[in-house]
Amino acid sequence: MATRPAAEPCSFGTRETIFAAAHQPEPEIIPNDRNRASAGLIDASALSAVPAAARRTHAVSALQELVDELQPLAAARMQSFRLHAAPALQWEAPREAVETLLANLLLNAVQHGGAGMIEVEADATHLTICNPPTTADAPGFGLGLDIARRLAARMGWLLEMRASDQRVCCELRWSSYA
Repeated sequence: MATRPAAEPCSFGTRETIFAAAHQPEPEIIPNDRNRASAGLIDASALSAVPAAARRTHAVSALQELVDELQPLAAARMQSFRLHAAPALQWEAPREAVETLLANLLLNAVQHGGAGMIEVEADATHLTICNPPTTADAPGFGLGLDIARRLAARMGWLLEMRASDQRVCCELRWSSYA
């Protein structure tokens, strides 16, 4: 895996902060990161302060970096990722906000999903993350999904979750909620 420069802190936290928390024991993840993430979302005015040129995110590179970072954790839980996205796909949102949102959703898929394939599909109108459900109760309070919904809303996106006996899917939609 290529080494990247340290991320600049922003009001949403950094990708490194989220992944560092992922490698902590479960009891440490819940209180610390939810408080920091909530505080960042309450004052998400930084999204509108980002210059227009910095609001575009190359989807495949952002997704691939997150998948690469989460793969060891997923492998330990007998999970793997499959990523489907057009190579030139870009999203109209700041990279830091996109990474924070996607890191939360992908980490939730790993921590709260069952063994098997985590499928990530993205196109110009939506992104879907689907994974097998777990048969055991996963620890947590469900705040991560609420935080992700709030950040998505601040970005003008809509986050919905669907669950069945076979799959759990989170879908992000934009472009007037196509």
